[in-house]
Amino acid sequence: MAKKIVFKLKQEEYRLNEIDSDVQGLKRCDVVEWYLKSYEEDGLIESEADLIKYKVLCEKVIDRLVKIDHILIALRESDKMEDDADHEDDCILIVHPNYSLE
Repeated sequence: MAKKIVFKLKQEEYRLNEIDSDVQGLKRCDVVEWYLKSYEEDGLIESEADLIKYKVLCEKVIDRLVKIDHILIALRESDKMEDDADHEDDCILIVHPNYSLE
């Protein structure tokens, strides 16, 4: 799951660089949504309980990639620097520049 998320963010980074966009990375909520849609397309989500389970799991993996593994960087707007849970989904996720996909 972690490699899939990192690979998606790298793909998005390359795509945005090709079109010379000022935007970097993806919003955290967009990454979670993309991941859940991919699981739904694979037929792994059959109920609301499955949806909630995979959403929580995805959020925990992203938290680990940011806080423990330091593979992802969470960028926040300067006026939203406080650690409120309300603003957690608003952060932009990018892959750490020193991380290489193996």
